[in-house]
Amino acid sequence: MKPVFPCLLCLLLVAGHLDALVPELKAYKECMSSCFRQYNECTNDCKASSVMIANFSMKSVCRRLHQTCTRSCHKRHFN
Repeated sequence: MKPVFPCLLCLLLVAGHLDALVPELKAYKECMSSCFRQYNECTNDCKASSVMIANFSMKSVCRRLHQTCTRSCHKRHFN
């Protein structure tokens, strides 16, 4: 039989690291949620636009803004 103690110790160490990560993960999730809200608002503004060319170019602007936002969230919370 393998000793149980080292496994329990390992689990406790991992759990300690997870506890430290939880606030960071929550902050990351909030940051990403904010990006998605901005993106939805931007695309809703595009849908309200009656000119197709303006609508198409605005969608690409929305995508670029969203990509920039999500990248900054990732850098802020994981680098």
